[in-house]
Amino acid sequence: MTLASTAGFLALYALLFQTVAYLALPRRFRTTWLPVVTGVGGSALTLLLLQVFHPNILGFAAPNATAVTMWGSGAIAMSGAIGGVMIVRPATRRFLADPRVARLSRTALAGQILFRIPVLTALIEEAVFRGALFAALNAVYSPGVALVVSASLFGIWHVAPGFSQARANGFIGPQGAVHVLTTVMAMTAAGLFLGWLRMETGSIWAPFTVHASVNMTLAVLARVASTPRRSAVDDGVPLLTPTT
Repeated sequence: MTLASTAGFLALYALLFQTVAYLALPRRFRTTWLPVVTGVGGSALTLLLLQVFHPNILGFAAPNATAVTMWGSGAIAMSGAIGGVMIVRPATRRFLADPRVARLSRTALAGQILFRIPVLTALIEEAVFRGALFAALNAVYSPGVALVVSASLFGIWHVAPGFSQARANGFIGPQGAVHVLTTVMAMTAAGLFLGWLRMETGSIWAPFTVHASVNMTLAVLARVASTPRRSAVDDGVPLLTPTT
């Protein structure tokens, strides 16, 4: 099995399932059922590979409490500081704002922050990309190749979220394309960092903590940065916060 065939298949899957599904399927399916399908699919893949690899190889070793606390606290502090600077600067505030967040009720926002982001996004994505996918690639290729390929696919996985946020903020044409490209590049870089952290700590728990902490913090900041306009663009795509 060549790297090109492996990466090509996985990239095609990411583009078809994530991008085409989010942009082409009926609104009700996108907003209600697609996240569930994604979560079930990721969980099934992980459970399948648990029959092949030891849990420790998949990154499910017992978490190091000190590392998890340190990285999680650092992630909250860093994302909070960057987001705070973006909010007070009019030129950057609009890139953090998300009209979809402004339309959420307090209950819906709490569910988004406390369940959907950490469980259906961060945990599933870390189990798949830094856990199952990295382990499967590392069994055939070098750790460096596994790191780069899994990070690249993580970036491709975020084409649809980037496009969704661009539409929600009124970025169209070249500006929208730049936003999507920037999102993919940023998520690829994030994937490289999270993959490195998984390799350094020996499990997915520190990457998961960073992933969840950043996304949850940015969701709160997006609420602050967003003006609650009921007339804001509604693309029918569920909130997908802009990090890993």
